[in-house]
Amino acid sequence: MEQGLPAPALPAPLLLPAGSPRQSSAAGTLAQDGAAYDSSLSSSLVGVDGTDLQYSPNYDPGNGGLEPAWAVFNLDLTGSSPDPELRLIWTTAPAAGSAWLGIANFGTNRWDWQSAPVDGGPVDFGSLQFYKNASSNHLYVVVLLTGTDGANLHRVRLGQALVEGEAPMPELSEGIGSLLAQPQQAGYGVPGSVGLFDYDWDGDGTFDDTDRAENDPPQYSYGAGDSNGILRYHNDEGYDDQLAFSVHVLDNWDVYDVDGEIGVVEIDRPRLAVIDGYLGLLYRQKVVAGNVVSLVYRSIDPANQDWGAETIIGISGNPFNLTDLLAVDGAPAFCYNTTEEVWFSRASSAAGDDWIGAVKCESVPVMGGLLSECNMALINGNPAWAVRVQASGEVWYERAVDSNGSDWTGGMGFAFNGAGNKELTLGEVGGLPAIAYCTGLGYRVAQADNENGQGLWTNELLDFGTMAPFSVDMSTIDGLPCALIPFNADNTYTYPTLRQAPNADGSGVWTSIYLGPTDPGVYNGQYCDLVVLDPRWVYTGMAAFLNGVGNDLGVCFFRTVPSHEEFYSHVVLDDGLTDCQSAMFGSTPVVAFTTDSKTLQIAVMH
Repeated sequence: MEQGLPAPALPAPLLLPAGSPRQSSAAGTLAQDGAAYDSSLSSSLVGVDGTDLQYSPNYDPGNGGLEPAWAVFNLDLTGSSPDPELRLIWTTAPAAGSAWLGIANFGTNRWDWQSAPVDGGPVDFGSLQFYKNASSNHLYVVVLLTGTDGANLHRVRLGQALVEGEAPMPELSEGIGSLLAQPQQAGYGVPGSVGLFDYDWDGDGTFDDTDRAENDPPQYSYGAGDSNGILRYHNDEGYDDQLAFSVHVLDNWDVYDVDGEIGVVEIDRPRLAVIDGYLGLLYRQKVVAGNVVSLVYRSIDPANQDWGAETIIGISGNPFNLTDLLAVDGAPAFCYNTTEEVWFSRASSAAGDDWIGAVKCESVPVMGGLLSECNMALINGNPAWAVRVQASGEVWYERAVDSNGSDWTGGMGFAFNGAGNKELTLGEVGGLPAIAYCTGLGYRVAQADNENGQGLWTNELLDFGTMAPFSVDMSTIDGLPCALIPFNADNTYTYPTLRQAPNADGSGVWTSIYLGPTDPGVYNGQYCDLVVLDPRWVYTGMAAFLNGVGNDLGVCFFRTVPSHEEFYSHVVLDDGLTDCQSAMFGSTPVVAFTTDSKTLQIAVMH
C-alpha cells in the first residue's frame, strides 16, 4: 500500500468472482456479488442507468474521522486493443491527490495502486494484459476517493490509447471576435467513430447539451480574450475520452513602423500576400534626393516583429502601378506597368530574396494615352494581367504561355471599352478570366469566353448607385465567385457590400449582402480588399473591407459559416490613410498601409 493511501477493506484478488452480474462492455460495471464486495459509493454508473457515481465526504469520529469511499469495477478485455489504457472520466473532478486507482494483481494476490489523474489522463500501470484474470480475461480495478471535496465520476474508461496527434476536435488557438464556435465533425480523428459528445465551453465543469447527437452540432459564442474548454465524447467502441481545447479571440491591433522617413524616403503601393508559408511584402520606394524609384520586397513575420531584409527588385522604367502579389511556381510574382508597358517579375524561391529579371509583356496600343490600373491573377494555372488605358478607358488582357510567366508571346485580347472606369480587378470565374471594375455610375463584371481572352467578353451590371471612384476586389468563397465593393446608395456614405454569384461560372443573379455598420459615418470606404480564409473549425470565408475616415483604418469581417455575421474593428492612425492591403497569416489578420506622411506601417490583430 502506497504511503498516504487509506486502507479499504478489500478482498484479496483471488477471492474476487470470475464474472459480474451486470455487463456493460468495456465501460465497466460495479461488482456486487455480496456485501463484502459492495462499495460506499452509489451503485449507479453511466452505461447502466445514466447517472454518475457521486462522492460526498463522510465523517465517522469512531473510526478516525474521514472515511474513504471506493467502488470495484469488473472490466472485460475481450475485443479491446492489444495495449489498452485506463482513464477516469470526471464530471466534477476531485482535488488533486485525493483519487486512487487500484488494480488486482493475481500473481501476487495483492492490489497495485497508482494516484489517479484528475484531468482525465491515463493511469500508468504498464501493460494491462499482465493484470488480467487468465480464466476470464477480466480486469478488476478499484476507484478510491478521499478528501474533503466532493466529486462525480462519469465513467471508468478502458480502451485503445489515442495515437499522438489524433484528437476529437482540432484546437482552435485563435479566432476573430465575436467568435461563433460550431465544430466540424470531419475534424475528428479518434479510434472508431464518434457517436455522442458534449461540451464544457468555458472549462468550469458544466457540460451543456449532454449526449448531443453527431448530426446536431452545438454553437457557442466567445467574446474577446482567452477561454479554455473541454470536449467529452462517447464512441462506438463503448468508451469515453475528453480533450481540452483553448480559444483566443482577437480584438485589438498593434501598429508597427516598417520603412520610410519623412522627407527622405517615401513609400507607397503596399502589396501583401502569403506565399508558401512566407508573408511577402512588396512596395514602391522613392529616395527624395535624386528622385530614385525602386521596388522593395521583404519576407516578414509580424508576430515576432521581424520585418525581414530589403531585397531590391530589378526594374525597367518607372513602375507606375503594382499588381497584387501572387504565388507563381511556388514563388512570389507580380506585374507592374509603366505609362506605356507592362512587365512581369518573379522570384526564384518562396522567400523572395532573389528575383529573376523582369520580362516585358506584349505592347499595349495606348494610342497616345497612358496605362493606368493593372491587375493580375492565375487563369487556369498561368499568370495573366489586365490593364486600363487611362484616356480611352480600353481594357486589355494577356495570359502567359507558360506557368512560370517567362513567355508572353501568346497575344493580347481586347476586353472592353469601359469609358469612365476607375479601378479593376482580375479573377478566374469558371476557368475563364473575369474583370470586375467600377465606373462613375456603378460596378460591372466582364467575362471572356476563352482563357486567352481573345474572343467575346460579356459585360454585365453588378451594382448601381455610386457616383465616386471607389475600389473593387474579387475572390472565391465556398467555390462561388464574389466581389467586394463599397456601395454608395445615397451619395453620402459608402457601405461594404459583398456580391456573390449563385453558380461557379458566375451565371445567375448575384446576391447582395450589406456589411455596413449601424453608424455610417464611422466607415466611409475608399479601399476594398477581399481575403478568403481557408476552411477551419468555425468559418470558411472572410471578407475584409479596409477604408479610412480621417485617421482611422477600419476592417469589416464577414463569415459565411454558419451564417452571415459581421465583426467591425478599427485602429486610429497618426496620419491619414492613403493605401492599404490585407492578408491572413495563419489565423491572424495583418494589414500593410501607407499614410499621408508616405511611411509604411503594419497593423497586426491580437
